[in-house]
Amino acid sequence: MIKTIAVDIGNVSVFIDTLAFPRALGLTDGFTPEMRELQRRVEWGEVSDEMFFHDLKAFTPGWSEEHIRAVFDSILLQPVPGMESLLAKLSASGVQVAFFSDISPAHLKGFRQRFPSAANYPGIYSFDVGAWKPSPKMFEAFEQRFGKPDIYVDDRLDLVEAAQKHGWNAQMFQNAEWLEGVIQGLD
Repeated sequence: MIKTIAVDIGNVSVFIDTLAFPRALGLTDGFTPEMRELQRRVEWGEVSDEMFFHDLKAFTPGWSEEHIRAVFDSILLQPVPGMESLLAKLSASGVQVAFFSDISPAHLKGFRQRFPSAANYPGIYSFDVGAWKPSPKMFEAFEQRFGKPDIYVDDRLDLVEAAQKHGWNAQMFQNAEWLEGVIQGLD
């Protein structure tokens, strides 16, 4: 039986559209380097959400902070089908479910609104660690708090491969049914 599962948030627990916010600004290729730096600073916990949204106003003339927040939140879509119930089932059976994600506090709040049971599970987040995956700091922070997970699922191949190099059983996420089968195979 598995004891701990590390779960990414974006496109594993909730679908995301990372270009939704830049598109709303007319940026079809994503954030500018300056905006990407702002995103890094908030996702690494170097600035608060309030400062991040304040600084974004320079790129969104005429937009209210409330509108900026709403559009920024729009990258988060609906939960991945079956994941909320699967994580609840795992948790009820004694598995430690832990999120492992590059995320800002504002997006974590938005995720929890879309995926209500997420508040039941702890996690290691980039804004607490001061780094993004695949930084060893992220893996080490997870292991310090939860130990090495029995399985880690992510939608990005580069992060799966980095976790495997770190000695984790990392798998490329497909869907909730697939994950349940993988977990049953580990028992």
